[in-house]
Amino acid sequence: GIVGVPPALTEQYRSLKCMSFMGLLPEVRCAWVSIDNRLYLWDYEAARARGEADFLAFDGLDQIIVSVALVPPRPGVFRSKVKYVLAVATAVEVVLLALAFEDDADALATVGQALASVGGGVP
Repeated sequence: GIVGVPPALTEQYRSLKCMSFMGLLPEVRCAWVSIDNRLYLWDYEAARARGEADFLAFDGLDQIIVSVALVPPRPGVFRSKVKYVLAVATAVEVVLLALAFEDDADALATVGQALASVGGGVP
């Protein structure tokens, strides 16, 4: 079936000032949407099973988010719960966020704090 955007997240669109983007991260069964400088993630498989979706939010950036991608973590750097690092790009920086997962499932549990930031403009 079709899984829609969580209703609570739809409410966030009312605060849109400039840009919004969205996409899928099938490796972690998540959809993402950026609303200006805020990023939201939700597990679309869990949403399909329960009929509703909780979402995680990250609002630690000052610039509009223009792209999001998953990258594998460097072995031995993170705890075993961190299976992917999320690269979040704006026009002036790329920020890396650790994605932690529940112990007993592959369900996304938390989005970590910014681990690294590369600035100076993104080509």
